[in-house]
Amino acid sequence: MALDAQKAHIAHKALRKAGESLRKNFADDKYWVDLARDHDLILPRWYLPADSKYYARWFKKLKMSRKEYFELTGYTDLGEFQKLNPAWPLRAWVGLLLEYVLERDAARDRFHGMIGHENRHENNE
Repeated sequence: MALDAQKAHIAHKALRKAGESLRKNFADDKYWVDLARDHDLILPRWYLPADSKYYARWFKKLKMSRKEYFELTGYTDLGEFQKLNPAWPLRAWVGLLLEYVLERDAARDRFHGMIGHENRHENNE
């Protein structure tokens, strides 16, 4: 058991060390923190890379499908973001998706509001 804990500690230290080269200065970080809080989420740590192995978990948390992600980004595989943005941490990738989710959900609410308004109007005639 102690050996497993030691291995986990070493792996965590290596991940943090590798994350030192990731960009940490994003003007929208405070906004992303607020968006995450609004969704009862905590953004990933800065040292985690935007590796596609983490994406499925975040798609689920954000109620987003892979298909929706591909339509949004124009990518054809999950690794493209990291290939194009190797210095970006997972935190920034999640932040961008949170911005999209805010817009998506607001548009959905506006649409449903219009549909509901039209139905009420039709019923009054």
